[in-house]
Amino acid sequence: MTHCVQNLSEKLRFADHHTLNDLANYLEEQARIIRERSALNAVMDNEAITAGIDYLVASPRIVRRKLRQGERLNDALTQTADEMNVPVGSVKRSWHRFLADKNRYELQRRNTLIIELAALGKTNAEIGRMVNLHAHSVSRIISKARKAYRQGRKATQMNLIMSGGY
Repeated sequence: MTHCVQNLSEKLRFADHHTLNDLANYLEEQARIIRERSALNAVMDNEAITAGIDYLVASPRIVRRKLRQGERLNDALTQTADEMNVPVGSVKRSWHRFLADKNRYELQRRNTLIIELAALGKTNAEIGRMVNLHAHSVSRIISKARKAYRQGRKATQMNLIMSGGY
């Protein structure tokens, strides 16, 4: 490598200023082309990332729409993948993630309701009948919420109980 640099520097020493100017212009032009290509690649990468995010958000909606139209789940997943031009496996993973998030959200809503009912002075048996759970399950949910409150997590739910309701 150093031999090449020495060889180049010897040749440049004997070149006139016109040749050096032409060489500098050529190198600037090459640098401009490389900058334009990298900017274009960056835009294309951002578009690909955006398209990926769009399919993560949109594919569960499309699957739900197809299910409402009477399609079977596998057919809805396949049609959605074809429509969005992504692999079926990606749509399936997005669908399962959507279901898990939905279940987690529903559980959080149910647990918040249980805590609110406990804060209103309802017994575990009464709450269990209202939300279709065993009284022991209700007791466990309230205990976990109290523990989270003591550890400084989810304080908003337990404020109801600790402020005097239960």
